[in-house]
Amino acid sequence: MRSTAIHDTLSKGSFSWIYLIIFIIKLAYYSAAYAQPQGKQMPDRDTRIWKPFLVDLKINQQDTVVNYDLSFTSGIGRSTEFISTELSTGAGAGVLVASQAYLHDGQNDRFIRLDTNYTLDQPEKLTTLRLGDAISRPATTLGRSVRFAGIQYGSNFQVQPGLITAPLASLSGQAAVPSMVDLYINNVLQSSQAVPPGPFSITTPPMIAGDGEIVMKVRDISGREELISGRFYSTPYLLAPGLSEFSLEAGTLRNNYGLPEDRYRSLFSSASYRRGITEKFTAELGAQGSSDGSKNLLASGMPV
Repeated sequence: MRSTAIHDTLSKGSFSWIYLIIFIIKLAYYSAAYAQPQGKQMPDRDTRIWKPFLVDLKINQQDTVVNYDLSFTSGIGRSTEFISTELSTGAGAGVLVASQAYLHDGQNDRFIRLDTNYTLDQPEKLTTLRLGDAISRPATTLGRSVRFAGIQYGSNFQVQPGLITAPLASLSGQAAVPSMVDLYINNVLQSSQAVPPGPFSITTPPMIAGDGEIVMKVRDISGREELISGRFYSTPYLLAPGLSEFSLEAGTLRNNYGLPEDRYRSLFSSASYRRGITEKFTAELGAQGSSDGSKNLLASGMPV
């Protein structure tokens, strides 16, 4: 989803000179704010954070988004300056992102490369391809996430925000005459709809994660009301029956991310697969391995 949103922003970019002028004005403003303390400060500490804003520039006919964050902290005998930037530019159908930071605290004066990758979303397939730095996606309850550089291809439901991936509960009742049914979740009205005489079934909207109470209020044309209530438990880890999710990764493990000892070490591969079996059960299968000798093959289920 992130890369899709960025790419939408890039494709709608306007003339860069206006944004360049805004960038200079805002930078001058924040520089002045940094030079002039505002309000009462602690005698041994002074902290300023330059609020980030978005800069939209055009470089070689490609819209580019530059996001930054700057902070300055000073104390007795020590000060710290930290600058981080993220550069995103459209590249074909995908987005190329490079993030980096600079740290100076009296003892360290170094440039930190964070992540560099190319991301291609495929909404029609509900998948995303990422080349470069990434974070592995093991099955929900299996293994652990690691940083690596390589290739990652897998499901990404966020490229279609309207897609409902969790199981939906269904409540049933019977009306003797035409009635109105109000559905409440944790005392908040979720929906209202008219039902004809006879048996009826109401499908609930996606519920919040955790435990809660659901109440269905049936009101007929004479004003008589009937309440049907029950408890529920919802979790985002469950998939709707028939819906599957997968992730395939291969590359080189990255150790000591953000530290001077940041290195790419052993070879790494990972695969995970999840599928909703019923409304209350999601099966999982995952495998991980690396050239340093560690290998895992695990399977489990997520029952509720």
